[in-house]
This record gives sequence, structure tokens and C-alpha cells, in this order.
Amino acid sequence: MSRRKRTALIFAYIFAAVVAVFAVRILFFSRGCFEVIFADVGQGDASVILTKHYKTVLIDGGTSENGKYALTDILRQNGIAKVSAAFISHMQEDHVGGIVELIEQGTEIERLYVGECAAESDGYSDVERAAETHGIPVNPLSKGEVVDIDGAVFTVLSSGDAESSDENDNMQVLRCDIGSNSILFAGDATKKLEEQLAENPLSDTDILKVPHHGSSYSSSESFISAVSPTLSVISVGKNNRFGHPAERTLKALDNAGSAILRTDLDGTVSIIMTEDDILDIRTAVGR
Repeated sequence: MSRRKRTALIFAYIFAAVVAVFAVRILFFSRGCFEVIFADVGQGDASVILTKHYKTVLIDGGTSENGKYALTDILRQNGIAKVSAAFISHMQEDHVGGIVELIEQGTEIERLYVGECAAESDGYSDVERAAETHGIPVNPLSKGEVVDIDGAVFTVLSSGDAESSDENDNMQVLRCDIGSNSILFAGDATKKLEEQLAENPLSDTDILKVPHHGSSYSSSESFISAVSPTLSVISVGKNNRFGHPAERTLKALDNAGSAILRTDLDGTVSIIMTEDDILDIRTAVGR
């Protein structure tokens, strides 16, 4: 090989390496922001967090039908082939069904996190069977445990009340801190559980996933006052038979000075943020 050809080849390799480094940096190292998505799954709960470095976290999954389709759309639209973790607040169908369906249709989920009382719930057998079939570890979490997934830091504020027969008392309640931003995922927490949550620091919550779809059996005035959210998101089905959200809940949120978004009226809610600030809030009606 001549010296000129050898030199040209070396420069070509260097150029290709530089391009590859920048491509990897752009595509894989950082997307520059986080995105918190409250999916419109009808009468149910399903949230997705996309981290700055392309990790994906699910918090509940809606029903087996609506949740599966809504989450599949979100994952496909964002080019996501693998979910880093899925937290399940409790084992009722409108929270866990979609996650079981995602697993069974072959979506790769690296790890499931459940409350420490989850195994005592009727719906747990479906989760256990799906996870075992697809080789997914299931990790029970206790109150106070912390899970850090690429800068989205989840703290377990409640992990269930073994003495209660109410499934909604046996709730995994999570606080997620992304830099200076905080989101409280309150599942279907009852007023009884809300009283227990008051033992935790709640006052600096920026975003509240309103408990139990805005039911009158949750969201006590004292709880809402303690949380004092800047934005409250109610995951609720249009014209649902339960009358959610209750007028009393809406009034309590309004009295606390919280802005309110509802999936039945506003559709999927997407919040773009950095560690320092919330950059944008988008809504999209229809799936």
C-alpha cells in the first residue's frame, strides 16, 4: 500500500471514529431532559418516566386492555425496546393489568418492584406467573427504601398495611425526585393511608398524581394541604360509573392553589423537565 493510500485510510478511520463518538453521545448518552407521562388509560393509572440517559420506568399500567395499548403506543413512539423497571402500586386490575399484558406480549422489563404486602393480594399470582415465565425478578420494597434509576430517585413512603383487609391500604406509595422536582405517586391511597403518609415530608411536592382517581374516599383536605402540589394530575375515565373525580376533591385541590389536569378531559399529560426546572407541559387527547 502506498504512503498516500495509507494516510488516506488512517484519516478515514479517524473521521469514522469521531463521527461514531458523537453519534453515540447524541443518541445514547443524553437526551438533555426527563419526561414524566401520565397516560390516558381510561379508568386506571399508568405513568411513564423517560430519563435523560434513555432509561424507561413504568409506575402502574392501567387495565389489561386500555393500559397495554396506551403504553405500547408510548413505548413505540419513543423508540423504546426495553423498560428498566416497573413499579406496581397494588394488584388491582386497573393498575396492574397493563403491565402483565406488556410482559406477556414480550416487552422486555428488567425488574418489577412491588410493595412488601403484594404477595398477599389476589392479583399477585398473575404478576408472579408472568414474571417467572419471562425471567423477570420481582423485588418487594419496604417503607424507606430508595431506588435510583438514572437520576430519577424513588423513595417508598408506604409499602402496605398487613393488618388491613382493604387493598387500597396495602399501597406502594412513591415519591420521585428528579433534581429539584418532586412527584408523588399516590396510587389509590385511602384517607387512612393519607394520615400515615403525613409522617413523611410532603410539603415540597411539585406534582401530585391524585389518589384513587379523585375519589371522595381519598384526597382529604388535610392531606392536600400538607402536600400543597403546584400541579395535580387526575387519572380517570371519561363518564365513569363511579362519579370520579368528586367535586369535594376538585374543591380541595383548588383551595390549595393547585392547577389541575385530568386525563378524561385533557388526555395524556406529558411534563418535560430538567433537574432544575419544568420546561413544558403538553396534553394530547385521544390514543
